[in-house]
Amino acid sequence: MTSEANSNVLIVDDDKFLLDMYSLKFKEAAFRVETADSSEAAYEAVKKGGQDVVLLDILMPSMDGFELLKRIKGEGLGQTTKFIVLSNLGEPSDIEKARELGADGYIVKATATPTEVVEVVRKVLLSENKK
Repeated sequence: MTSEANSNVLIVDDDKFLLDMYSLKFKEAAFRVETADSSEAAYEAVKKGGQDVVLLDILMPSMDGFELLKRIKGEGLGQTTKFIVLSNLGEPSDIEKARELGADGYIVKATATPTEVVEVVRKVLLSENKK
């Protein structure tokens, strides 16, 4: 793993406004950014590989983020990728479910600014670099 300037982040959210906002914030922080507006598009992107971090919304149509994470992990995809849930679901049971499915972090959208989201991703990458 390299510094965040060389890190690839995939942002998955069905809300175009949020996708654009987070994408801009990560680009300003020198990340390479890829976006997916559905679980299906995210699944295809992860199959191709190359992401260091995937920021994953839970509440999405057709296949929610929990199902997507379960599918990705179940198929052995993204083994070196860090998965961080970025959702409005903030109940302890949701956070626990995400962790059980293999999420490396959980951010509640309503309580974190875009800048704070970037900082969480940086910390996850730094902790990986120290291993």
